[in-house]
Amino acid sequence: MENEKSLQWKWVIGGAFLMIITTFVVTFAMGMLAATYMEQLGLLGVLIMTLSGPILGLVFGGWMIGFYSQGKTIWEAGIAGALALVGLSALTGNFDLFSVGIGFVAALLGGFLGERTPGHK
Repeated sequence: MENEKSLQWKWVIGGAFLMIITTFVVTFAMGMLAATYMEQLGLLGVLIMTLSGPILGLVFGGWMIGFYSQGKTIWEAGIAGALALVGLSALTGNFDLFSVGIGFVAALLGGFLGERTPGHK
């Protein structure tokens, strides 16, 4: 039986890819909503919706890892979030250590929430 407290790299690597995809999807959806309701939201509302997309994508990806991975998985989610931001930075050509830290914290939060969701394995 595998130790529940050991880091499972399959969840880290798979989670990083999952977070890249969820970040693109959620950012696109939030951008479309912001564009649709631009007049009602105003400039600040559009800015908040546009910036919250990537964070929500990382939190959701972290939640998926926390919920579906067995044992204590918070660190797997955090590392996956940091790797996802490194991958996204490589795709955009704009590396920023602060963004990687935000990705780590957002995914860590998602992993924490996923572990505490009823039905966690």
